[in-house]
Amino acid sequence: MSNLFDIKMVFTQIPDLLTYLPVTLELAVVAMIVSLILGLILALIKMKKIPVLKQIANLYISVIRGTPVLVQLYVTYFGIPMILKAINLKYGTNYNANGVAPIIYAFIALAVNESAYNAEVIRASLESVPKGQIEAANALGMTYFQALRRVILAIARALAMEPELLLLDEPTSALDPELVGEVLDTIKKAANEGYTMLLVSHEMNFVKNVATRVIFLENGKIIEDGPPKEVFNHPKSDRVREFFAKINRMVEPEYSI
Repeated sequence: MSNLFDIKMVFTQIPDLLTYLPVTLELAVVAMIVSLILGLILALIKMKKIPVLKQIANLYISVIRGTPVLVQLYVTYFGIPMILKAINLKYGTNYNANGVAPIIYAFIALAVNESAYNAEVIRASLESVPKGQIEAANALGMTYFQALRRVILAIARALAMEPELLLLDEPTSALDPELVGEVLDTIKKAANEGYTMLLVSHEMNFVKNVATRVIFLENGKIIEDGPPKEVFNHPKSDRVREFFAKINRMVEPEYSI
């Protein structure tokens, strides 16, 4: 009885398989780029609730996610040439369906398949961005697409990737006081969801209540390092004690104008 699985043949065929690795990588990269663009367009259509287009986008996503990719490859490879031939017959055009390289059909099928999944991931990520961030961008004179590129997509990308560590450098600087509270609430929510964050901030009360470890820096050197209660209530450094003394005087001034 012959073996159903020949391990020796697998290893002998590896060199032949590696010759097609560039094609596989080309398929993956091109399909990924196109699918991200299509996914972003679909996500924006659903978020903006554009009439008719939203229903079409919902149908597109449901159908694509509900059918196997092998079926989509089959339909793309045989369906597009049939459509081109039908157009030629009806309008007298001369589209050469046979002249299209087979890999183009693979690009289309894989990009369409991935875009349906990416659309929902991108939409969820965009909707997780606080509205206050968008309002802050608008207040600075940014158009929606500038805010989308500089603020919304930047935050959404960080959240969508579920990183092990988020780096936040003065996230509340130059914001309206109302927006500061909204941003801090978002950071606190992310911390409660298990995100590890390295936060640079001058919001002392927030740091005291949310942080698990506080590092006090001055001139690039660590002056104090420890749990919030120890750093805020029992600092060891004279410089840190001086700093908190000034902060406390600002909160409860001993003078009046």
